[in-house]
Amino acid sequence: IYLKKSSFKQNLEFDEDFSTSENRSELIEKKHFQQRHLDQVYNYFQDKSSSKKKILQILAKICLEKENLHQALFYLQKLLNEKLRNRLPNDLSLANLYYLIGKIYFKEASYNKSLIYFNLSLDCLFIHKSFKNSSIQKIFQFIGQIFLKKDFFYQFLINPKQTNSFDFHRTISYFSKLLNKQIQQKFSKEFSYEEIYQILANVYLQEQQFNKALFYYHQLINYKYRKNSNDYFQLGQINEIMAEIYFKQKNLNRAQQFYLNALNFYRRTYPENLHLTKSLQDQIRRLIIPSIY
Repeated sequence: IYLKKSSFKQNLEFDEDFSTSENRSELIEKKHFQQRHLDQVYNYFQDKSSSKKKILQILAKICLEKENLHQALFYLQKLLNEKLRNRLPNDLSLANLYYLIGKIYFKEASYNKSLIYFNLSLDCLFIHKSFKNSSIQKIFQFIGQIFLKKDFFYQFLINPKQTNSFDFHRTISYFSKLLNKQIQQKFSKEFSYEEIYQILANVYLQEQQFNKALFYYHQLINYKYRKNSNDYFQLGQINEIMAEIYFKQKNLNRAQQFYLNALNFYRRTYPENLHLTKSLQDQIRRLIIPSIY
């Protein structure tokens, strides 16, 4: 039963199904019934030889039904290691397993690890399929969400670490095509104009390609200004990132301008947050009187 049922997908998407279901009480009752027996089933299979692929697959599925994602990852990675004994890393048969591991890491907000496995899955799929393939598009939707969620200000400006966890050119190509579709009024259902600008800017920022990152951050804030956006906190964040980039490039006048913009937006959002505004004021002072610092 556990080898045949599609419990990987069902369990990884349970929260979304639950939130939209009209039969919530029925789902709750079913879930509690399953949980009463899962521990017993899990213990039985755990006593079997864990070197066999089928046993590992069963244990991973049971852990997903128990919503124990950490333990599910343990068995899925053991299963992956078993399969890699006699297959190439980009074997098409491994694409779904990479995808499942990537999706679990995504749910755990381990975005760098998630990127690694999503791109391993793409490596397998692109040997036989194109950008139009639905599985490939689904993975890029997750990659887009990652580049909207990651804390790029800290990770790539304050504490920069170069990562080689994904195919940079492939990702840029996909989202550039999405942007062109938006421009041609063939609107993307997955991402808005603003989101695509932000994704492209963040991808270039991760790669430390600052000029191109700045180009898309400028596109993003100009689009928000045209829409009269009142999302002042995000506008503050974008301006602060741009200020940091200009500061790294030693363009101090532009850095000061965008620090001041960020400070004004933060004051409109959190006027009582003195720590946030003081840190920006200190940065501005460093630009004006650098010899004191």
